[in-house]
Amino acid sequence: MPSSIKEIQTTSKLCPKVYRYTELGSTNNIARQIIENEDQIGFAIVAETQTAGQGQGGRFWESPRGGLWISLAIKPSIELPYLGMIPILSAVGIANALETFDIEVMLKWPNDILIPRNLRKVGGILAEGKVTQLSLDYLIIGVGINVNNTIEQFSLPLQEEITTLFEEFQKKINLDNLT
Repeated sequence: MPSSIKEIQTTSKLCPKVYRYTELGSTNNIARQIIENEDQIGFAIVAETQTAGQGQGGRFWESPRGGLWISLAIKPSIELPYLGMIPILSAVGIANALETFDIEVMLKWPNDILIPRNLRKVGGILAEGKVTQLSLDYLIIGVGINVNNTIEQFSLPLQEEITTLFEEFQKKINLDNLT
């Protein structure tokens, strides 16, 4: 497991610790390793870049420097039949947070964050959990948002489908204010 470049204590009851990394494979994978190896819950993993980011259905998620790549490891009080709502509820929270920066996005079920004027994807959510004996052991919510990136940082096929907040709104956003 890569060593964190910074560990931050927060006042959040849901996620009191934030581990920041320069580069790692996948924030979700590191979160799962910490949960399983250190029996810890209630933290966030943030990476400047991921080399093996994950999207829905096991697809690769390109994560170049300038984006927000974060996973929250939590144990919420939620009944199992409602777990399927986690990605869209997370997306609503992200949309609300982006509104504070005067950025309007739209959501596409179950986990995509789009720019309304061109329907290009700017972000996504990957929620994974572990359920045993009909109870939730933990939940990892991975979020990827193309924030201060340029389109040229992404592979050619992807450049036709995605966008970034910087490309759309021509302003840089402090990533620390989004985490």
